Amino acid sequence: MTQIHVLNGDALVPTFEASKIEGEKIVCRECLIDGAVNAPSLGEFWKQRADFIESTYSESKNSYMRDVAEELAKLLRLSPDDEVYLWFEHDLFCQINLWFVISLLRNSKAGKISVVFPSLADQPRITDSFGGISVDGAKKSFLKAKRLCEADIALGAELWKVYKNSELEILQELSVRESAFPFLREVCQLELERKKNDRPKNALRKIVAEGVTDFREVFRRFLATEAAYGFGDSQVKRMLEQIG
Repeated sequence: MTQIHVLNGDALVPTFEASKIEGEKIVCRECLIDGAVNAPSLGEFWKQRADFIESTYSESKNSYMRDVAEELAKLLRLSPDDEVYLWFEHDLFCQINLWFVISLLRNSKAGKISVVFPSLADQPRITDSFGGISVDGAKKSFLKAKRLCEADIALGAELWKVYKNSELEILQELSVRESAFPFLREVCQLELERKKNDRPKNALRKIVAEGVTDFREVFRRFLATEAAYGFGDSQVKRMLEQIG
């Protein structure tokens, strides 16, 4: 049996490696909360994302295919002997990436699949993060890994499908399902408010209207109310450009 650890972003890699937790790692370097994701096939999806990342974030298509697409494609080649651990946070950014990863795993031969959430307190919070987590914190989180049942895996794959197709009514229906995802209702509501009410951009419009011009202060104020979206500074800068 081989343990496979899917880490959501490179930031967690040094701490994970220092923890000496057994197994191989695969890094998810996507930001599927941003840009089009509705391509009809996986091959077309990688091309769609490569085009978007190059035009928006100035990363070359070749780099995207090597560092993102080929990395995640490893999930499709897993065997029934592989036990997979998905290291993802609770915010919308991370959960959308998680849904996509689960959809890939559902089309693989992977054996047991578990989720590893940040374990920072007795009561989890939607804004709990692996950012700055200690080696001991990573080990503690791993020990609390939660096994996904078939219903959880099916739900994750369905959540990805309805997200990429912007089927908001179905997303709302899925949000109340009992599952291994502790903040499912909250993150789905965040997506509904983003798509229907433009909530993140409206928060930025309010900050700008108050005369704040320094980006660091804009970002700080944005996180004070909208941290559960999980947007990084690149996404917030992009939204600022879009609202003018």
